[in-house]
Amino acid sequence: RRGTSITFLPDLEIFETIDYEHQTLEQRFREMAFLTKGLGISFADERDEGFATEFKYDGGIVDFVHYLHGQGTREALHKKVVFMADAGEVGEVEVAMQWNNSYQENLLSFANNINTHEGGTHLSGFRSALTRTINAYARSKGELKEKDPNLSGEDVREGLTAIISVKIGDPQFEGQTKTKLGNPPVEGYVQSAVNRGLAEFLEENPKEARTIIMKSIQAARAREAAHKARDLTRRKSALENSTLPGKLADCSVRDPRLAELFVVEGDSAGGSAKQGRARNTQAVLPLRGKIINVEKHRIDKVLGNNEIRALITAIGTGIRDEFDIEKARYHKVVIMCDADVDGAHIRTLVLTFLFREMPELIEHGYVYLAKAPLYKMKAGSQEMWIEKESELEEVLLRDKLERIVIKGRAASEFKPTHTRWQKFGRLLKQYEGWASALRADYGHDTITFLEESQILDEEVTDAAGVIALAGRKAPEGEPYDTELISENESELVVRVVERRSGSAATYKLSRDMFDRSDYRSFVRVHKELEQLAGTPPFDVSLGKHEQTALSFEELREKVLEVAREGVNIQRFKGLGEMNPDQLFDTTMDAERRTLQQVTVDDAAGADLIFSMLMGDKVEPRRIFIETNARDVTNLDV
Repeated sequence: RRGTSITFLPDLEIFETIDYEHQTLEQRFREMAFLTKGLGISFADERDEGFATEFKYDGGIVDFVHYLHGQGTREALHKKVVFMADAGEVGEVEVAMQWNNSYQENLLSFANNINTHEGGTHLSGFRSALTRTINAYARSKGELKEKDPNLSGEDVREGLTAIISVKIGDPQFEGQTKTKLGNPPVEGYVQSAVNRGLAEFLEENPKEARTIIMKSIQAARAREAAHKARDLTRRKSALENSTLPGKLADCSVRDPRLAELFVVEGDSAGGSAKQGRARNTQAVLPLRGKIINVEKHRIDKVLGNNEIRALITAIGTGIRDEFDIEKARYHKVVIMCDADVDGAHIRTLVLTFLFREMPELIEHGYVYLAKAPLYKMKAGSQEMWIEKESELEEVLLRDKLERIVIKGRAASEFKPTHTRWQKFGRLLKQYEGWASALRADYGHDTITFLEESQILDEEVTDAAGVIALAGRKAPEGEPYDTELISENESELVVRVVERRSGSAATYKLSRDMFDRSDYRSFVRVHKELEQLAGTPPFDVSLGKHEQTALSFEELREKVLEVAREGVNIQRFKGLGEMNPDQLFDTTMDAERRTLQQVTVDDAAGADLIFSMLMGDKVEPRRIFIETNARDVTNLDV
């Protein structure tokens, strides 16, 4: 039933890396299950916390289309997915397609279950058949008049999601990554199958057909308006005797392999970058404000945006059907934004534009993100630039951690070796996630009371346990005396008196809280932290420097505070805060900078994320944020 079992150990002499990411394998197995109707794949990753899932899609590539439209991020223009299949001498072909209300196309092609990222003859056959069939139908029904020009391929593919899958005997692959199908007979074979299948669907579904035709006609009008906008821009540039944007500070080298374009957030940082750059190889294009969100607008609106036009002109490749990678003026396009929430938004808007309108730029590895440092640290005569929060903690504690003394309640001592501190950090992240979820539902003060009372210490997981604790005298060292005031079916009301100050407070504890899985996880991780570090409050000292931490969250903060003594730390939130020399040294100098290359390993997943986070629909975005909120490590609001 499960076939051959194969066990292997990866060899570092053969593989560049032996660290397998389950997300990559999950994506591949999901594709295989979609492409082979009825195939079931069970996948388990038994490392770390473990992960297991199963893939089985009885609808095959029709289910794949539903998945790509997934989670309500797009609204389908017709309920039924268009499906066609054919088998002949050349091989087998399956096509599933559906139009939606977005402005982007999403075509995925496969040959023998291999994802042909670069397309090939099967994709060419599909595109030409699609354009020809839509035009023929539109003219036969009078939607296109005799004087009207034909709809372009770009027009009919607006908002289209499609899967093209062929299975052939002798696939010939070509292209940079060997993911482009080159078999010539496949083109005509796919073309013929799509002509028949799509024409049949349009004739049998006139209402849906008209909706598709009208969307294509609207796309054609927008394309024509965009064409006029491009012509106007070109004429204006010619009159100004310059074909490049006025605010672009270009480099002098003419070999695009050596040239870099820095797309910089804001005129202030742009000015510093222009002054600090290596003028021979580095060009700078400042962006003013937030560019238009291409996920929500048609191409005519997109090209009406000055910043977008400047970006297209500077890069030189054109967009969409006019795109030509050979015309790229730079082989490194570096997005350089601030480290705050506005910078993240602008970076995402630029990436959305490049992913939707110039995907080949990303596929060829030309797009990068500049990793500007967050901190400048100075201790005595030594200076260091630090890129992220975790690195700052590592540097601060490198030589000091094992000299820090931590004493908890009842004088218990926590000796923080580097291994123990890393474990503490992992547990604390889980703890903060569970605490945050509970605070959102039951209030900050209530969860703080749970942390400081015996309820978590005693691993209480039901209302009866709270009642039992409230009825007995608290042990020495406990900060509170607690008594039960009242109880009913929904909640317990407890009165708490702080022993030191005598101040009193009343808390309502919901019974349903104790039944929640996240509460039980909260209790479990609290116990693990106590076993590792002791019980709050903590006294933290390093030499003469002392701090008190009232909770596990505060313990990390106070440890870093004592480690900071004698160290000057400057935080940079904006690129504009750096002078030209600092900006070059940290972010632009090829010898010292850190660049992150933008890649798309999972085109389907990337399409889903962009449409979810940048599209019109709010509900899928809200669900995504709620689901992933606990994984946020650096929130800037």
